[in-house]
Amino acid sequence: MSRTNGPLADAGAKPRLVGLIGAGRMGRAHMAAWGQLGASVIVFAHEGAAELAGRHGVRTASSMEQLLSRVDFVDIVTPSDTHAEFAVTAIEAGHDVVCEKPLALSTSSALAVQTAAELYGRTVFPAHVVRFTKPNIAAHRAIQKGRIGQVAVARFHRSTAAPFPGSWLSDDARSGGIVFDLMIHDLDQARWMCGAVDSVYAVRSRPVPGDASGICTVHATLTHASGAISQVTATWGPIGTQFFSSFSIAGDLGVIRHDSRQISELSIDIPDAGGSPRLVRRALAAAQHNPYLSELEAFLQLRPTLDPRVTCEDGVEAVRLAEAVSRAISSGVVTQLHDASQAEMAVR
Repeated sequence: MSRTNGPLADAGAKPRLVGLIGAGRMGRAHMAAWGQLGASVIVFAHEGAAELAGRHGVRTASSMEQLLSRVDFVDIVTPSDTHAEFAVTAIEAGHDVVCEKPLALSTSSALAVQTAAELYGRTVFPAHVVRFTKPNIAAHRAIQKGRIGQVAVARFHRSTAAPFPGSWLSDDARSGGIVFDLMIHDLDQARWMCGAVDSVYAVRSRPVPGDASGICTVHATLTHASGAISQVTATWGPIGTQFFSSFSIAGDLGVIRHDSRQISELSIDIPDAGGSPRLVRRALAAAQHNPYLSELEAFLQLRPTLDPRVTCEDGVEAVRLAEAVSRAISSGVVTQLHDASQAEMAVR
């Protein structure tokens, strides 16, 4: 995708048109980012399209068909249970796709999106926004450079208020629940930081009879192909719970730590260069930025010769991990990823 004469157009050409499908909370976040990029946007949504378009001075489409006939690519920010269907429809109409996470609510549906993209030669960009936050980028780079040595143990925790009762997010059939909506961020991070996952075990806090608040905690243990172990915890707390995320990644040479509640969000403990056996703590955190803007910039810069930070396969694997966590919670036993993957490939 060309980025001359502004980020969305070739020199002397008309700006590319973004088809934004959805007008809820994530629609507002993506719309603001497209606005910063100087994008021309057309909105289609069953609810809220006119309000969102009016606030930003852009146009609306009266139907999905009209939208697809007028835009150059689409950005899907609808409820999670509709992502795969909208993505395949857009791909079959010849469009590249940005799709808010999760790519789908089942591995089979996510694979259907990937298959369609391969068949029609289109790009699918799963919007895993945490890959574009400064602390996570810095941590990943430090690991890739070997600054903490071989990763052995990683811990991830993410907490926020439970969805409002009656919203689509509170309906597990539509959102996938806490695993697909919240925990999937750190399941993706665990795979990104520590490599492919072999097996998953998970437990969920017991629901309180008659309680419709949605308050719960899920804890998952991931065993990676490298031998590393990741512990991932996600919490939906009571109304008023302040969002935070944290991680600690330990290798045989050092430890990287992040906590969004700390002034210095990211630090690394590594051996003293002077030869002392003690570890020295250094701050790694970078300046704050808008990760939604960064991920859309990354989508626009995709080229066949570049290695993008997130691919369709990453989106599929995040869904596979979330599904494995859900299966482990239901069964109470370890879920083997290799066995599940082999069965899916046979069906595919």
